Amino acid sequence: MNLTPSQARVRAASGIARIKAGPSEEPTVEDLAKRYLDTHVAVECKASSAGRYRQLLRNHILPALAEVLVAEVRREHVAALHHALRDRPVTANGAQYVLT
Repeated sequence: MNLTPSQARVRAASGIARIKAGPSEEPTVEDLAKRYLDTHVAVECKASSAGRYRQLLRNHILPALAEVLVAEVRREHVAALHHALRDRPVTANGAQYVLT
């Protein structure tokens, strides 16, 4: 990828500004879930799917993972939630789908 000197200066200035601003606050699963519902589910999904996603988040995913930072969510978190819902396989698979 070749940049002109002007483009390189703009990229460098943007990077410096981000560094000067300091670290941004890390989002939690709850923060991301709200954004997901507002920007994707509300716009892209049918009403029945949107209701199902809201129900999965409210009843299963957020009680288990709401305060976990998104950057810290691991396969083990998803597996543990899936295992906890093993007596309800459709719900377990739905929760896994929303998380992945």
